Amino acid sequence: MTNSVKRHFARFFSVIFSASLLFSAYGCQKGSIDPADYPTPEIDETAVNDHKDEPIVTDSSSLYKDALKPELNSLKENGKYVFNPAVIPQSYLNFYRDNPKVIKIAKDLLMAVDNVDTEFELDIDEEVSAEDFDNASMVAYFANPMMSVVDYVPLDEDTYEFKYFPTYYISSDSDPLENGAIDLESRDEVSTEEASRYLENFKSYVTDVINNNCTAEDTQAEMAEKIYKALVKDFELELPENESYMIDPTTGGLNDEPVYSAGEIIMSVYNRKFTRDYQFIALYSFILQQLHIEVMEVSGYNGVFTQDIKDKEIVPKSNVEYMTWQWQIVCLDGQYYHCDLLLEKLAYDKRYSDVSGADPDMTYFGMSDTKRCESYRFSKSSIYVSNGPSYAAMQGMDNGNEVPECPDSYGF
Repeated sequence: MTNSVKRHFARFFSVIFSASLLFSAYGCQKGSIDPADYPTPEIDETAVNDHKDEPIVTDSSSLYKDALKPELNSLKENGKYVFNPAVIPQSYLNFYRDNPKVIKIAKDLLMAVDNVDTEFELDIDEEVSAEDFDNASMVAYFANPMMSVVDYVPLDEDTYEFKYFPTYYISSDSDPLENGAIDLESRDEVSTEEASRYLENFKSYVTDVINNNCTAEDTQAEMAEKIYKALVKDFELELPENESYMIDPTTGGLNDEPVYSAGEIIMSVYNRKFTRDYQFIALYSFILQQLHIEVMEVSGYNGVFTQDIKDKEIVPKSNVEYMTWQWQIVCLDGQYYHCDLLLEKLAYDKRYSDVSGADPDMTYFGMSDTKRCESYRFSKSSIYVSNGPSYAAMQGMDNGNEVPECPDSYGF
């Protein structure tokens, strides 16, 4: 593995490690990191469906300013949704408005994966720093789960080889780096033909679930509600009761045991079954982003599940014990709401396990702050947005507590 790839993994797993620090209170091994948190796409978008987005104007790097223009909202503009791998959340477009080549590279990466290209060549008329390329790859990861299926190996200064759906292992000669990151190597990739089959299945599902449920006349709230219902009904969800996602780099993965496999969200859609809570949430985020709906993935720690949730034994015991949970805050027609797809799915499976075709109760869709606290009580200081651009760009987590107020519940 080249130094360039090692640098990428160091940066990539530093993101994961910074998140794991927040949860160190619930019994994680000292010095461990959390590769299961990779990458959540996920994804904070401010475009509104009801009007055309205006291009962002920037005074610098004018060569690439067109990359900052939001992609076409095909459902609203043409009456039918068409899958677009290059949709980047508006928050990322805003964040890199003074450095648009990062967005240009991110979109080019996503288009290359969509084409199942075996090589990627930078199409930039100036030198690209390592930091810019790393940031572009992180934008692509957080914007679209399709980026998670590839590992890229530099062939020369401007060209990278793509390996699809590899499995990652901790290098046998690797020591944890000072920032907590570890050095990984990828092996066991699949052929481009097999990768194409998985990716086409993912794109087909996203396309069908939108076109079969949503229309151009729908409000954002109606579209988000319909997709929410569909995901609850379409997928099996089987979460481990007491599985730790933490890996100690001094022991885990050193005996030729895999740390993780690339493209788990894509494979979960292919199998119509999720075994990771955050990946199920990330799929909802991605579909909302394709509809140009702003969505924030929220992680809570030191929160308390209410007695009603505990009595019903809906959530895994480990989450109750460690007081952690993940959900979304979604901006629907200009109003922010809490949406807990994960809790909805778990409650649905428990209540309707013997009923075929039942609709979800929608108990946890469109919640106000007050309503959210009826199932999971939290303080604003103990929740953070885990898919925001500052977090992804390794600028620290100072944006983490900047979650919007949700004053009202959605009225069905």
